[in-house]
Amino acid sequence: MDEHINLNYFIACCAEFLGVILPLGFLHQSGRRCSVAVSSTVSGVLLLSLLSPSLGSKSSKTLFFLSKLTISTCYTILPVWTVEQMPLELQDSGLGLAEVVGHIGPLILPAIMYF
Repeated sequence: MDEHINLNYFIACCAEFLGVILPLGFLHQSGRRCSVAVSSTVSGVLLLSLLSPSLGSKSSKTLFFLSKLTISTCYTILPVWTVEQMPLELQDSGLGLAEVVGHIGPLILPAIMYF
């Protein structure tokens, strides 16, 4: 997937956009727990299948798009589900705290990896 960086960026953007739109339908048909479980499981299986060395360029891009779509769907549903698990008085501050803690990992990870 290294040959066309602009195409890869466009595919990732399309997957992110659809990952925000598709949960609207999923949440009405099935519950939040089922939607998160299915999307994270499917994304994990697709990402593991990307490790296969016999994939062609088109099939690897398709698997990348589908895995990016399903993990974006999962991360769109997860904050809604997290807020519902908290008491009513703590929902706003709890969501803010959960978002901050969720962003600390990607900030610290490069320092851990390179030191």
